Amino acid sequence: MAFENAIITKEDDEKYGLSEIWLKHNSKYDTFINRLEWTIDRDRNCWLWKMYNFEDPNYDRALLAKAVWILYCDSTQIYVVLDQKGSGYAIGRIPQNLETPRFKTKSYSKS
Repeated sequence: MAFENAIITKEDDEKYGLSEIWLKHNSKYDTFINRLEWTIDRDRNCWLWKMYNFEDPNYDRALLAKAVWILYCDSTQIYVVLDQKGSGYAIGRIPQNLETPRFKTKSYSKS
């Protein structure tokens, strides 16, 4: 089976601790909205989930197309920043000095 778009179930939440992950990155909410859509490969035990969009510094309460996603595979969470370009997503380079209140990035490049 391949990745499929799905609705988060109670079993998914309990297995992966999704409500804790979501509330950690979305502290403005008091409860977990378990109807969020995500993409999962149940056979490989991997999933991809959009955590939040970056706030637009130029507009009040506006969001940028740039978002933080979590790729979970082999019990490891990998944070990815994706910037939407046109009709799809393009992975951009994460600047060395990127720090947000939510997390700090690590550089795995050889340079």
